[in-house]
Amino acid sequence: MSPEERAIRYARLPGVTVAAACRRFGTTRARFYAARRRTGAPPLSVEDLVLASMLDGAVLRDLDGLAAFIDYVDHARPAAGELDELLARLVRDGKARVVDGGWALVGEWP
Repeated sequence: MSPEERAIRYARLPGVTVAAACRRFGTTRARFYAARRRTGAPPLSVEDLVLASMLDGAVLRDLDGLAAFIDYVDHARPAAGELDELLARLVRDGKARVVDGGWALVGEWP
């Protein structure tokens, strides 16, 4: 995934500006907007939102808070147990790891 595509996905998060996304991924606004015209701005999946909640070394412990955040962004609160299943799959896939009673991101997102 190119830096521009990563910046496009990152900028979809609430509170993240295009300028902040471009700085984070080392691209320019011109390249960002050119890539967005080419690729569009696909919506973030529930998995994307879960992984984004663990950015910058954050440890995810509050599943109720995470469910409320997903509901705020996606307008669809995850069903009971759905987040547990998703987190278990992310651990199995090597995208997250269990730490101190919570979950942490392994690698980078997006």
